[in-house]
Amino acid sequence: MANILSWIGMEREKNVLEITKRHTEKVKETVDKLENAFAAYVKGDFAAKDAAIKETITAERQADLIRRELLDQLSEGILLPPDREDLIHFVKRMDSIADHANAAARLFEFLDKTLPNGIPVKLYEFVRTAHLAVRRLGDAIDEMTKDKKHVLATCTEVELLEEQGDEQKKELTGIILKSNLDAGTLILLHDLIESIEETCDRAEDSADLVRIFAVK
Repeated sequence: MANILSWIGMEREKNVLEITKRHTEKVKETVDKLENAFAAYVKGDFAAKDAAIKETITAERQADLIRRELLDQLSEGILLPPDREDLIHFVKRMDSIADHANAAARLFEFLDKTLPNGIPVKLYEFVRTAHLAVRRLGDAIDEMTKDKKHVLATCTEVELLEEQGDEQKKELTGIILKSNLDAGTLILLHDLIESIEETCDRAEDSADLVRIFAVK
């Protein structure tokens, strides 16, 4: 996106930038609420867990509404085609973060019992890594108009967090397979872990785009 740092020129372009920022904030909020749900689960507070899950789902729906608003604005042709295509691609990648966080929340809703062998803590640590990756992605986006070198360094942090998440997934899977859980719980945990991993992966994908934008 050759002109991503110079959109602030025209009034209608300012509006597009503002909507993009609102969407980014709502994506971050979605993952914030997911992290809150797992934190409550570790504490054994199932009421707080369920409340945070509902907040996650609500935030993701709001992110979808903002995405649609942005796409409506872009359909009016207020940006040059290359910039418009880049922005649409970026927003869709960001939105996929919220989508996978929402999927994780909906699966997590079915986990209504405690688990052995420290699995709840390991799940929380895994989600915490995804949460940190999304927060650092947000920091990189905020820094794009300030310091390109800092942006690149922050994007590298997101990449490293994604790699940390891969290791946490491997460790967590090993613990689960040795825990003599019933088939239903195993399937639920498998799908839940996959959704958390996808949240982290999509943060890294979005950071890759931010890195490209920063050097253009």
